[in-house]
Amino acid sequence: MTYRDKLHPWCVVWDAPDRCSVAVGRYRRRQDAEARLQTLGRQKPESSYRLCFDAHGTYPASPPH
Repeated sequence: MTYRDKLHPWCVVWDAPDRCSVAVGRYRRRQDAEARLQTLGRQKPESSYRLCFDAHGTYPASPPH
């Protein structure tokens, strides 16, 4: 986990169809993460996103290949 990731613990997580979770954005404040979550919900209503507090870097920043 990078120093920047430690400073931005709030994540918007995409629940991918292949059962893996990917952090699509990291934010310092919960309010910023909630705003992004709402925007993604309007732009892609068919996708499943959620908000989480990731203090330990559990979610990868890009999809695994």
